[in-house]
Amino acid sequence: MDKEIAHFDRQSGTFSQGLTIGDVHLGLDAIFETMNHYNRLLLGSTTAGSVTMDPWESVFRYAWIPDDDAWIRVSLAQQETDDRRM
Repeated sequence: MDKEIAHFDRQSGTFSQGLTIGDVHLGLDAIFETMNHYNRLLLGSTTAGSVTMDPWESVFRYAWIPDDDAWIRVSLAQQETDDRRM
């Protein structure tokens, strides 16, 4: 029986390779610090320490897979645009 999702065992609170959630956080922090280092060198800017999508609820406002009727309208509009360019 599967007891792990993405190699994480909820019962023991560890990953199958001996990793912990804290290890994952440390890894993400290292990636973030490296990204900021190179952003500063290449672009002259950094990213805030707290990266969030505000307002995060907006992802639930619109369907990300349109219904068939909407998809047909979008396809027809794209075809008209393509035809005008030729």
